[in-house]
Amino acid sequence: MEHSEWMDNRASMKRVGLVLDGETLEFCLEHYWHEILPLMTHCDSVLVCRASPLQIEKVVINVKKYDKKAVALAIGDGGNDVSMLHAADVGVGLPGEEGSQAQSMYRILLSLPSNIVLIV
Repeated sequence: MEHSEWMDNRASMKRVGLVLDGETLEFCLEHYWHEILPLMTHCDSVLVCRASPLQIEKVVINVKKYDKKAVALAIGDGGNDVSMLHAADVGVGLPGEEGSQAQSMYRILLSLPSNIVLIV
């Protein structure tokens, strides 16, 4: 199915999600930004993983500009995640290896028992 056909038939489709890793996201940002941005806003959810906080922040800011109804959740565990957490509508600071700076900038703080491992 072509991208334009997919966009036209979106209302009759089941829920759709998009998963991008940092390397793929960087390629899309450089070469296909005008195509990927509408695609992101038409998905029910977009998951960006293994990407830098600056890449995620750029996605959050641009998606929110493009679609005023979009809601962004960002999860981070270090000081380099603070700007990304602030850009999102919901920022979740996790206790992590990089210290507690993300926790101090949280909007939501998850504190997990030591015997539970969070896989992100």
